[in-house]
Amino acid sequence: MSRTISNLPMLGAVLLTLAAGPALAQQGGVSDGTLGVVLSEWSMGFNQTSTADGDLRVRVSNAGQAPHNLTIESSGGRHYVETTLLPPGASRTLEVDLPDGTYEVYCNVPGHRKFGMEATLTVGGAAETEPESGGGGTGGGGYY
Repeated sequence: MSRTISNLPMLGAVLLTLAAGPALAQQGGVSDGTLGVVLSEWSMGFNQTSTADGDLRVRVSNAGQAPHNLTIESSGGRHYVETTLLPPGASRTLEVDLPDGTYEVYCNVPGHRKFGMEATLTVGGAAETEPESGGGGTGGGGYY
């Protein structure tokens, strides 16, 4: 008596892998000194990520259907990155050197952040030191 082994389970696994391919390609985060940000409705490609070194190459791409932009803001409100609007399909690569701390990474198009286009980036192990506001001749912070 001979048995026939069906290839349907294997075919299903291959098709599932192929279907997941574009979704996997749209994931962001930090890898090898590069922060990947994949903008789409309503995601940044990651929710939170961390890196030991803040000297980063930032690769941002718009995989969505609407124009988006990218802002990286410190916990004290300093904007380290602010891109112009990126049309669908556009990308940009830039360099940034972030001090240790926690940063909000978000799309600054009105309404997009509240719909989920935000993520958290942590650099190093310590919180970023922000100057006190007011007094001391710093003009309320002195970062800009």
